[in-house]
Amino acid sequence: MAAPFGVDVKLEHIRGVPPVINSEAETALLEAAARAELGPDAVVLTPQSMGGEDFAWMTQEVPGAMMRLGTRSHGGETYDLHRGDYIPDEHAIACGIRVMAAAALRAVLGLRH
Repeated sequence: MAAPFGVDVKLEHIRGVPPVINSEAETALLEAAARAELGPDAVVLTPQSMGGEDFAWMTQEVPGAMMRLGTRSHGGETYDLHRGDYIPDEHAIACGIRVMAAAALRAVLGLRH
């Protein structure tokens, strides 16, 4: 594919992605921010997933936590990700921004819980 363009390519394929390991401190910070911004019932723990996520590479270098943002409309249909008919509730974007901003402020101010 590269030859017609006169480009040399070196491809390094790494099979597999390490597991996402959430740090306890960052998980507590995100959870506290979500509950403070969206209410006490805003956080729902999810079962472990066997899905791959490249965020795992970052948490190997820097403590972090991954959260999932619910995007289903109230009473709406549930869709799997990466499908052509997936229709997210775009109001969820504002919720995610509020939680991330609150978590950043808590981190800066030293408010962990």
